[in-house]
Amino acid sequence: MPLVNENPPVLIAGADSVSNAIHQPMKAGFGYVYSEGGSDWDRMRSVEAEDDVIAGLLAQGGYVYDGIAGNWNRSRDAFSITDATGGTGFPIAAPMSWNGTTWDRHRGNTEGTALASAARTASTTSATLTNYNSRGLVLSLDVTATAATPSITVGVDILQPVSSAWRRVYTAAVAVTATGRADYQLGPGTDAAALGGYTDGENIWIPRSFRVAVDHADADSITYSVGFALIH
Repeated sequence: MPLVNENPPVLIAGADSVSNAIHQPMKAGFGYVYSEGGSDWDRMRSVEAEDDVIAGLLAQGGYVYDGIAGNWNRSRDAFSITDATGGTGFPIAAPMSWNGTTWDRHRGNTEGTALASAARTASTTSATLTNYNSRGLVLSLDVTATAATPSITVGVDILQPVSSAWRRVYTAAVAVTATGRADYQLGPGTDAAALGGYTDGENIWIPRSFRVAVDHADADSITYSVGFALIH
C-alpha cells in the first residue's frame, strides 16, 4: 500500500525557498517543485520571466543542463539562434552543425548575389562566400549590355584555410561575348556531357569558403551580374 502524507505541504505566497511546513493555506495560481538537494519548495517559472540560470523547474519551456558551468540553459527555437553559436542552450527546432570552432544552422537550398549588376572593364572576384552544408553550386551570369567586343569567362576559386591563398578549381569552357544568360552547374555527380539546359558544368566539390571570379579578356565594357544558388 503506498504511503500517503496526510498533511502535505501547501503554500501561501509567491516566493522561493518556502519551508517544507504543513497546515499552511494553499496559494492559488502557483505551481511549485520540491528541491531534492534541499528541504524547501521553489516556484515554477514561465518562459518570459526567466534567465538562463534558474531556481525551480521551468513550467512552460525546455531546459538543458550545462555540466561544465553547473547550471541550466533555455532551449532555443530556430528564430532565436544564429550562426557561429557558442553552444549555450540546445536548439529544439533547428539542427546545427559543428564547423570546427562554433555551431552553424543547417541550410536548405539558398540563393544570393555574388556580383551585383555593373559595367566592368577588368577581371573581378566576389567577396568570400560561405558554403555551410550544401553539396552543389549553381552560378547564373546575366549580361545586359556590351560595348565593342568584350569577352568574359566565369570561374570559381577556393580558399586554402591555413595560408589563406586562393586557387582556381573551375573555369567555364566557353567565354561569353554577348548579352544573355549563362548558367553553370557544379557539384559531385555533375555530368558535363548531360547538362540539360545548363551552359557548362563540372564534377567538383565546393568547400566552405569560395568565391566567384569573372576573367576579362580585354578592357571593353560589359555589364553583368552573377547570382548563385547553393544546393543542399
